[in-house]
Amino acid sequence: MQIYFAGVDRPSFLELLWANGARNILISYADYRKSFATFSKHLDKYKFKILLDSGAYSAYTRGIELDIEEYTEFLKEWGSYFERYFNLDVIGDFEGTWDNQFYLEGQGLHPVPVLHYGEPVELIRLLARQYKFIGLGGMVPILKSGQGRNKILSAWFDDVFYRKDGEQKDINIKFHALGLTVRQLLQKYNFYSSDSTRWLIGKKYNKIILGNDHETKNITTSNALQHNIRWHIKMEQEIKTDRNFVPQIRLF
Repeated sequence: MQIYFAGVDRPSFLELLWANGARNILISYADYRKSFATFSKHLDKYKFKILLDSGAYSAYTRGIELDIEEYTEFLKEWGSYFERYFNLDVIGDFEGTWDNQFYLEGQGLHPVPVLHYGEPVELIRLLARQYKFIGLGGMVPILKSGQGRNKILSAWFDDVFYRKDGEQKDINIKFHALGLTVRQLLQKYNFYSSDSTRWLIGKKYNKIILGNDHETKNITTSNALQHNIRWHIKMEQEIKTDRNFVPQIRLF
């Protein structure tokens, strides 16, 4: 299990993450499509494992249009920086998302396909014939909805990971959970990796993570961010050895 820190939209975050033990980050094409040449010079100072997400959801909420041809050129120029890069998904358009997948592949690229919440999980059996790494996305609106979110997502993940008889599906696929670092769900399901911006509540709301809850603390933003980074790293380490653990880390 690997957790990637998303929302890395400034060089200072790189230094903070590295100093506190983080080694995996996810950055958004939507954020860096015009400035990656400059940002890459900061990345060169470290040895992060880097995933690239298209940032389609955040672009959609901000009214930004992402062009598949521009994404293609970006990947051809900078793709070597990334451990993996995800398809440019089209929010609310299943066929458009897969058109982009096939277009990128036709350009000699190898994007990770993304299956969204609400799309038929039966597709996974077909995808398993060609892909060994799949992103599961479309969960952010549910996660933001609050009460009942774990139950809703568990029902979907049950279909993804288990057969009707309760046995785990024998599919040799590594799944990445896009935008998800909820402890109960990462413990319960056999994700290979995940990411989220949850650690940034230390900056946005001066909150630290305790268990699966948040608490506002009268501490500096820097200390709150440090706590949340280390909390995620602790959770990652414990999940690797025991999926029934409850992280007890409390730095402040």
